[in-house]
Amino acid sequence: MIGSQKASQYVSNLLNAYTKAINQAYWRTGALFQRPFGRIEVNSDAYFSQLVAYIHQNSAESHRTAALIFRAWPYSSYRALLSSQPTQLARTEVLGGLCGQGQFELFHAQPIGGRT
Repeated sequence: MIGSQKASQYVSNLLNAYTKAINQAYWRTGALFQRPFGRIEVNSDAYFSQLVAYIHQNSAESHRTAALIFRAWPYSSYRALLSSQPTQLARTEVLGGLCGQGQFELFHAQPIGGRT
């Protein structure tokens, strides 16, 4: 996994850049997100696995479209993680944390609330 300091800085830079772009586009100032912005440290492979599946499945859940599932959603990293195409994603770390591609797919077959 990426070091927590490094990952936090990447997220911080991304959110700051996004905020600046929105503020400039809409002639506004200030924060876009409410404080405090909650964070929980990822300190186990089990929690990491749950987060990866939650992120993939949550995108489809939020759109409430029956035909739109996370495996086919064009903005999901799910397919990129399973493909052999070059990617900026940490494919080896993600699939390794889930014990490989087969386990990754099986884990994603379970609904968000149905994990142990």
